[in-house]
Amino acid sequence: MKRYLGRPLYLLLLCGLVFLLLFLNGLMEFQRTEEGLLKILQGQGLAYLDGMEKEIKGINAYLSALQENPQSVNPALPPPFEDLVTLDSAIGEHLMEVAFDLDRQEKEGLLSLGRLSLLMKAEKLGRVEFWDMAGHLRLAAPEGPPGPSDRSLYRALLRGDKAILLDDFLHGTPLRPQYSLGMKRRQGHGILLLSLKGPQMLSLRMRWLLESSRRPQTPGSSLRYLVFQDQESLFLTPDEPFPLEGGSADPFLTEARKGSGPKARTFKTPSGDTVYEVVKPLPLRKGEPALLRAGLSLEETRTILSQLKASIMLRLSLLIAFGIVAAFVVFLMQNLHLSRLREMEERIRMAERLSSLGQLAAGLAHEIRNPLNAISMGIQRLKRESLTPLHPPETAELLEVIQGEIRRLDALVEKFLGLSRPDRICREKGDLGSIISELLELFAEEAKGKGIQLRASIPPDLPHLIMDRERMREAFLNLIKNGMEAMNAGGVLQVEARRLDGRRLEVSFSDSGCGISASEQHKIFDPYFTSKEGGQGLGLSLTYQIIRSHGGDIRCESELGRGSRFFVILPYGEEGQLV
Repeated sequence: MKRYLGRPLYLLLLCGLVFLLLFLNGLMEFQRTEEGLLKILQGQGLAYLDGMEKEIKGINAYLSALQENPQSVNPALPPPFEDLVTLDSAIGEHLMEVAFDLDRQEKEGLLSLGRLSLLMKAEKLGRVEFWDMAGHLRLAAPEGPPGPSDRSLYRALLRGDKAILLDDFLHGTPLRPQYSLGMKRRQGHGILLLSLKGPQMLSLRMRWLLESSRRPQTPGSSLRYLVFQDQESLFLTPDEPFPLEGGSADPFLTEARKGSGPKARTFKTPSGDTVYEVVKPLPLRKGEPALLRAGLSLEETRTILSQLKASIMLRLSLLIAFGIVAAFVVFLMQNLHLSRLREMEERIRMAERLSSLGQLAAGLAHEIRNPLNAISMGIQRLKRESLTPLHPPETAELLEVIQGEIRRLDALVEKFLGLSRPDRICREKGDLGSIISELLELFAEEAKGKGIQLRASIPPDLPHLIMDRERMREAFLNLIKNGMEAMNAGGVLQVEARRLDGRRLEVSFSDSGCGISASEQHKIFDPYFTSKEGGQGLGLSLTYQIIRSHGGDIRCESELGRGSRFFVILPYGEEGQLV
């Protein structure tokens, strides 16, 4: 029977929906895990920022206390500085190194006003002056005349009283209005003066105290950097992974300054690394608050997410594979069920046709047989009378032909009656092999005359069946006869029998005849269907009925020009009995 494999389309839609739900569930699980890991990173970043906030607020409170108590002289400082003199001296020594470098650059012709302005901004310098030994100002930034304190300083250097002056950085006072230092040039002729205002010195003190509090990075820690960002930006970790800018052009940092709580983002640094950055505003004084930024590595998070993705994909693949197998099994079961329903529909349709045909056959046979009997008796009387010398010999021959046609009509009526009583079988134990052998012997002479080879392959251990031997013989006779009639130019008719799994027997009838077209194969068991001239269309219909009445099945495989093969399958029980 034809299998309608495309019918349960709802199953494919259901499988697709299940797979979509599984995929969405895996995607949601991945997103939840990613959000959870980023929250953990945010918590770590906030822990670093809270510690740094505490230290920065302590430093800011200390410097604010110095401003509020200007009479305090050389107060103690938090480690690593012992007192204010130690801090200011370190700042002064650093600025003196800056002066030495400026002296070298001016001598080599590398120092321009633009470059000098950038250096002054970075080092918090208020003014830089180059003087010759004659007391003339050669270069100043910003441009303009020197102040009174500058004049007293350069006069002492021009007189040669000292080669270096750092007195303003050695008093340890909380904060002076202006701080100045000078040196006699080593690379050129003249002197070099540097000065800065009190707020600039305060900013330098803040920077140096913050740099002294830099935290060493623990091996294996996810922390990549800590940044304090106020009027200037400063790394609070030993490594500086990228150059810092003011951040005014960064909308995220601008928004973070306006907020009151921490914010976080995935940030690609100017050096190309991607980190998870946590930002927290830090109000230290009036005006715009400072920012604390902590950059955390995403390597461990990405590793976990990659492993999770692989795990989700593996589980999803296994579920999909299991779902496909389960869907395929259900698909097959559904189609098997549909095929059985189709077979039942075919059987019911065939039964209805046979029932109608049976009723017609019974009535027709009754109406035809009575006249046939009368005609047959009349013909027999005429045959006896025709034996007298008064009648020519042709009369007897003609009567014999008429009687033969009557017998043919009687045989046709008998076939109609066979359709009307399909279930009337007489069961007895029989051997299929002997039936096949008898039929092949019966058709041997006819086959030889048509150039047809008859072959048989019957195993000796073929089990016996409880069957109606005559009806089974009639079914097999029709199959052999049809095979021979399909080979007008000779050929081979092969009959094979074998035992199948599931306690079934299979008998196949193969011919090398003209074959049956695909469009006709599903009609060959219908009553009155025939493709042969003069055929009645009842032989295969009766065969189908006989095989089905024995609990078996029959099917056909055929191809035009290559012959046909009919398969008869019959079940048997434990003792070779019919099921």
